[in-house]
Amino acid sequence: MKVCVIGENLVDLFKTENGFQPHVGGSSLNVAVGLSRLGVEVGYVTKFSNDFFGRMIKETLLSEGIDLSNSVTSDNLHTTLSFVFMHDKVPSFEIFNRCTADSSLKVEELSNIDVDEFEAIHFGSITLASSSAKAIFELVREFKETGKFVTFDPNYRRNVAENEEEYVKNIFEAWKMADIVKLSLEDANALFHEFTLNKIIETVRHLRVPTVITKGVEGADVVIEKKIIHVKAVETNVLDTTGCGDAFSAGMIYSLLKDSFNVDTYTLERACKVGNVVASFTAKKTGAFSSFPHLKDVEKSLST
Repeated sequence: MKVCVIGENLVDLFKTENGFQPHVGGSSLNVAVGLSRLGVEVGYVTKFSNDFFGRMIKETLLSEGIDLSNSVTSDNLHTTLSFVFMHDKVPSFEIFNRCTADSSLKVEELSNIDVDEFEAIHFGSITLASSSAKAIFELVREFKETGKFVTFDPNYRRNVAENEEEYVKNIFEAWKMADIVKLSLEDANALFHEFTLNKIIETVRHLRVPTVITKGVEGADVVIEKKIIHVKAVETNVLDTTGCGDAFSAGMIYSLLKDSFNVDTYTLERACKVGNVVASFTAKKTGAFSSFPHLKDVEKSLST
C-alpha cells in the first residue's frame, strides 16, 4: 500500500557555536521519510530546486527509498531555507520561503499523478502559505473525490506568508478536507488564540473532524465526536524536539494504514501509541529525521 505525501522540501540550518549545520527537513518531507522507514511505500510530491541544497535533498530522499517520479525540478528557483535556533531544547525558526521552488508548484505540474496508485495522501505545513496551495488543494480534492484517506497537519508558522489572512484561511479549508488532523498544542494556541486545553478541545470539536492534539512530554489527546482519549507519552532523554511532531504523524499514519484507515476511538488510541514511540526516538538527537526509527525498532519498543 502506497501513501502520497505533498509539501515543502527545505534545509534546516541549526545554529551551532561555530556557525550553522545543515539538515534536510520540512514537515511533510519528514513525514515521508518517517513512513518510508516504517516500511510504507511513499511517493513524495514537491518542486525541487536544482541548486546545491535541492540536489542534496533529492539524494537524501532517494537514499531513503522514496519515489520522486511525481515531483518536478526548477533550474531558476532556490531551495527554501529554515534557520533553527534552540532554546531549552525547543526550536524556533526563521524561514526564507519567498519565491522558492517548493512554494511555486503549479496545477499543471501535478496533472500526471495517478491517484489510484495510492491509498492515502498527507499534506500540510508552510506550502499552504504560498502559491503552491492552489495546486495542493487541487490534488487533495482529487484524492478525496476518489475515496482516498486524507491526513493533515497545519504545522502553522507565522511570518512565512505574504498574506497571513489567506494562509490561515487555507489551513481551515484544508482542515475540512481531512479525515484526520494532527495538531500540536503550539499550533492550536497560535491558530485559535486560545491558551487553555479545554477551550482548544471545544474549538476542535466545532470543526467536526477527528483530531489528535500532541502535547510533547504530556502525550496526546484524541478528540473524536464527544469523546476525549488521553494517550501518555513515552519517557525518553530529550535532546532536541525538532521533527517530533512529524515523527508522531508518521507513526500515526502507519498504524491507521495497518487498520485500513478505519477511524474510531480504538484505532486512534493505538495509532497515538505508535506515534508516541516514533517521536520518542526522534527526541534523542539533533535534527529533524536523523534519528527517525525503522520498523524493527518501533516493534521492539511496542513489545516491551
